[in-house]
Amino acid sequence: MPHEHHILNWHIANLEYANAACMHELSLAHWDQDDPNELQGHHCFLPGGNLRLVTALAEGVPVFYSTAALQIAHGQNGVEVTCTNGKVFRADVALCTMPLGVLKSGSIQFEPELPGRKQHAIRSLGPMPQEGCCGSEQGVTRTVAMLFPHAFWGDGIDTFGRVADSTGRRGEYFLFY
Repeated sequence: MPHEHHILNWHIANLEYANAACMHELSLAHWDQDDPNELQGHHCFLPGGNLRLVTALAEGVPVFYSTAALQIAHGQNGVEVTCTNGKVFRADVALCTMPLGVLKSGSIQFEPELPGRKQHAIRSLGPMPQEGCCGSEQGVTRTVAMLFPHAFWGDGIDTFGRVADSTGRRGEYFLFY
């Protein structure tokens, strides 16, 4: 494969990653519509990991382990969450933050059912393997953070990419920042 095709595949992988869709599903007219909404400023990693931030935010908040939700029912009297271990939690409101994969699995029953538009969004987002596009795990992101004692790549460079040997592998580990 010529060098230019490797570079083009890297840019296509970046577009597919940024838009969570294969290239053939993107609109030429609107592919960059979210650019003005991107986060401004420098990216950063927390030394010691994100757990330090989560631990600080959760201070004084009860945390229950091995307590997976089985059913979430809501109505005029508030919310009731029934868990797989038999525990039941009642509150005026609930904020659901489960991973997309849990929602896609259908392991949590909602009463009443989620509105059709939300069910459609759940079905439409995330991993959707498609032959010949982005490899076999479209929508799956793997993040590995590495902290080096010094920037061996030089000042002023905050990202670098990896070009794949083939079109079918163009989205695999293509971007490092």
